[in-house]
Amino acid sequence: MHCELADQWEAHRHCHFVLQHPDAESLYVEKVDLGEETPRTVVSGLAGLVPMEKLQDRMGVFLCNLKPVKMRGVESCAMLMCASQYVFISLF
Repeated sequence: MHCELADQWEAHRHCHFVLQHPDAESLYVEKVDLGEETPRTVVSGLAGLVPMEKLQDRMGVFLCNLKPVKMRGVESCAMLMCASQYVFISLF
């Protein structure tokens, strides 16, 4: 059985850098390496919830098969679903 939703995820990708959104105190702008030619811009509503330095150089899970949308004038090309400092691999 094939899961179409699985085709939309990019797991464990690296947040190159995180900046405060220039026009919104509640938003961050992240540049994320998704294995493409250039990093994607992702706007997330984590400001005020997660310190910027906690996202910097972290791994995350991104929903990528979304139509790009402008959030306060900055185009976001994916959605950050969760983040982790470490990647754990478990062998069964």
